[in-house]
Amino acid sequence: KLKFILWLGGMLLACVVVRGDEKSPWPTNAPALVELQDQFGKPQKLAFPNAKVTLLAIADKQGSAEVNAWIAALKPRYAERIDIRGLADMGGVPGFLQGHISRKFQATRKYPVMMDWSGKVCDRFGYRQDVANILVIDADGTIRERVCGAATDDAVTRISHALDAALQA
Repeated sequence: KLKFILWLGGMLLACVVVRGDEKSPWPTNAPALVELQDQFGKPQKLAFPNAKVTLLAIADKQGSAEVNAWIAALKPRYAERIDIRGLADMGGVPGFLQGHISRKFQATRKYPVMMDWSGKVCDRFGYRQDVANILVIDADGTIRERVCGAATDDAVTRISHALDAALQA
């Protein structure tokens, strides 16, 4: 009986911790300036204010599986009107593997992806691990919408509404 009570208490605590994490405040503004190298070793810069609304996809290895569906759902409608950027959380990659990982990215991603080898830049956006983080950032740097996870119909609709509103502002 004591084991059951301890197990139940642990489960309740886990629910409170997870629930608390979901309700934690997200940053409302993007960092004013992000400068990182992409997988090709070229400097990339994301700065606000910006001339365009930005769709930022942030992911680690697990979350990267969800990014392609997001881009496929949104790029045809918004490609010419917004800035679509990628940011990879590489914080857990040891230094001696960075070149190997960059080459793998070069083979699978022909567009530039900013490589955050420390994970600190991703943290500044309030990044959630293991899932794609899709952010709509207006031209002034205000994060208008954030969806974490797969590109479900409802999630794509949320991001589309936020993009439409930011483009009209």
